[in-house]
Amino acid sequence: AREGMVLLRNEGGVLPLQGNTVLNCFGIGQHQYRITPTGASIINPRWKPTFMEAVADHSDFTVNGELAEFYQNGMAGAPDREMLALAKARSETAIIFITRHSGEMQDNRPIKGQYYLSDNERDMIAAVSKAFGKTVAILNTGYPIDMRWTEEFCISSIICTGFAGMLSAYALVEMLDGRTNPSAKLPDTWPWDYHDNIASRNQPTLGEGEKTPGDADLGVRICYEENIFVGYRYFDT
Repeated sequence: AREGMVLLRNEGGVLPLQGNTVLNCFGIGQHQYRITPTGASIINPRWKPTFMEAVADHSDFTVNGELAEFYQNGMAGAPDREMLALAKARSETAIIFITRHSGEMQDNRPIKGQYYLSDNERDMIAAVSKAFGKTVAILNTGYPIDMRWTEEFCISSIICTGFAGMLSAYALVEMLDGRTNPSAKLPDTWPWDYHDNIASRNQPTLGEGEKTPGDADLGVRICYEENIFVGYRYFDT
């Protein structure tokens, strides 16, 4: 887990955070921190620390309890001005969680809430980046997502955790406080937009409840128009 997370940005030396910092955490990802995809590659460890448990058991940080309670509601977006002001009075640093599940044939479509930000996520990021001078984005996702928002809004640091397994949350707090020096690199190319990937025009992007095209017994026929120029080969050429 320590060697698998990627530091994508760290402007102004925001990371590592000082000890005893109050973490103002935004987003449902602080409660739904994912260590594994679903489907055939799922892991079910006998025990795993949540992000909140990792902060309490494995760091000198504390968590803003008011924000943590607010984001127990998975549909919560941006807090009101009063909650943001109270949070900023506790700490100048905001941590934004963007999380995505991942499973076979059911994720990463070019829609809001999957490849693109949901409306609630976008409202949250806009409000938080305006209120705080130091923002750290945690990408808890197993696949590339739209990253244009990191340029549109003021995002100081970005960590991509991937799905790092049982002790992932411990490794994340070690990265936040500097005990672990991030050394990993991305194993794949993240296109600026979904449709920058040449394969996108031949991939089925089904909506909710839409029937899979083609013969149900044979699955979907996909034309690999790009031939051998798949993934990095296309972007490199």
